[in-house]
Formats: sequence, C-alpha cells, structure tokens
Amino acid sequence: NTNPISLIDLGAGRFSSATVDTNIITLQKAVNQNNLTAVSYHEDNLKNIAHYIKLNSVKMAFSQNENWTILNPIEVSIKNKIIKNGVPLEKWDIKTNRGILTGYNDAFIIDEITRQEIIAEDPKSDEILKPILRGRDIVKNRINFANLYLITTHNGYYDDQHIRIPAVNINDYPAIKAHLDKFSDKLVKRTSKGKTPYHLQYCMSISQLEKPKIIYREISEDMNAVMDTNGFYINNKCYMVYGSNLKFLCSFFNSKIFKLIINDVNTTGGKGKNFINQIRAIMPESDRAFSDKEFYELYNLTPDEINHIELLNSSKTESATTNDFDD
Repeated sequence: NTNPISLIDLGAGRFSSATVDTNIITLQKAVNQNNLTAVSYHEDNLKNIAHYIKLNSVKMAFSQNENWTILNPIEVSIKNKIIKNGVPLEKWDIKTNRGILTGYNDAFIIDEITRQEIIAEDPKSDEILKPILRGRDIVKNRINFANLYLITTHNGYYDDQHIRIPAVNINDYPAIKAHLDKFSDKLVKRTSKGKTPYHLQYCMSISQLEKPKIIYREISEDMNAVMDTNGFYINNKCYMVYGSNLKFLCSFFNSKIFKLIINDVNTTGGKGKNFINQIRAIMPESDRAFSDKEFYELYNLTPDEINHIELLNSSKTESATTNDFDD
C-alpha cells in the first residue's frame, strides 16, 4: 500500500540515551515500485552524511514478507550462498535455552568469600553452590569467571531420561537457608520464584547446564560464543546451545562470515531461540572447529567475496577499539 523511496540505517547508539537501532524511511502513498534507495551509515560524524549516501546507496526491492536487510551486491551474493547451501538450525540436533532468572540476584548469587563461609558452617551446602556466568563474563572463545556462585535451590525438573527430580528441600541445607533468610522480604515479593520463596522458578534446561554446551550473550554487537565443558551455570543474560556439532557451530558463530553477513542483519529482539532457529549452516561431516579460511572454502566464496569480508571485518575491528562497551 506504500512505495518505499529511501531508507537510511543509522545503526545502534546514535543517541546517547538509547541503544536502539535508528532508521529514517521515506514512504510515498502509492503502489510499491520495488526501487528503494538504501544505505547503512555507521560513521560517527553526521556532517558528511549527504555525500556518503550519494556514494554508497544501493537499489533494493522489498516486496515480500522478509527482513529489510541493506546489502550491496557482493554481500547479497555471499548471503545467497549461505542460504542456498545451509540447513536451518531448527532442523539440527540442537536445542537453545535461556539461563536462569533468580528474581533477586543479591540473594542467590554469592561471591567466593560468602561461599567459603557457608561451606565452613555446613559442608553439605557445596552440593548446590554452582559457578555461574553473567553476560559480561563471556567474550569470543573465552570465559572470564568472576568467582560468583549460584544457590541452585531448584524447583524440580526432568532429567534426560524424563525422570522427575524433586525440588531441593531447603531444610537439608541450614547454612544456605540462614543466608537466604537475610533477604526474606525481597524473596517473598519477587515474581520469579518457585513453590516457596527459597526456590528458583522452573528451568527446563537445568539438567543440561553441567554438560558441554555453547554459551553466548543475549545482547551484544558480536555473537561472543564460547564452548563450555566445565559445567558453568548461566544467568538470564545468556543463552546456551546444546546437542550435536557444537565445536563446528561455535566456530561458525564466531566466524567472519557469520559476524558480517548473518549476525549484523538479525539483531531485532536480541539473539534468542528464534534468532538461532533461523540461521542456516552447512552440516559438517565431523564435529570440529573450522577456521575462517575453511568456511570460505565450504561456501565456495570467490576471491572478491573473501576480500570484501576481510576488509569489512578489519574496519569494524578498528572501530570497536575506539569505543568502550559496557554490558
């Protein structure tokens, strides 16, 4: 019912008070002519925006129910190769789930000193004190453990054999109960809780947390994926992927192809389960990490396409080093 004439993507962080992406679109009350002029503008200075638009705009046609993604012809070629040869991850033998929401972190997430004090009072407490990661603790292929621990007074769950594991009995852990009682007013009022104020709300993936998995931050400019084989728990600012071909997928999530062609065009609403399900990738013959060079070969990229990805990645890396990111 409208004719899109121009679209300017100003990117995220254009306004200091908000992190949302900003766009300017011009529409005409007419039938869609499928001749939109579009450009992505991510320079810091807006003074030369008119000149930049004139040099870098591309003609695009958005006529179907698709994401409006601004890509130049070479990027369209790369994306088409990924789509043509890839299988949606929702059809892979993997699952994606969010981390644990405590409802009140000050009570349920403790530091090393508090952990040692609780264990000294009751050694049995160590059974349900698990190392936990926050979004800020995860970077590309690296975990920065902050020596924080989650009190896992779970509300019961089903294990891999679909056997019901009963909820933790808080009376079996008197030292932990005494610690949580310090926050009794807050625990009673919180909305994210289990059957008692001492319990965490139900988490369907709790049985998978101590197994090998990919962890990534929900909201970040890059995927920042990392393989975890040490059984870390994660908070609600993180997601985990578990199942088959995890080494391959982790390297794919951190690859230059993914960063510039997939990650940059699927940012709406964070990087939750729907985001993962829509991603396409070629299933590997064996589960191992791939290098960027191997991904280029896997998708039969031309030298020009490879050079374009390398140049874009280089420019974004330089830009990132001049900014401070705080999650």
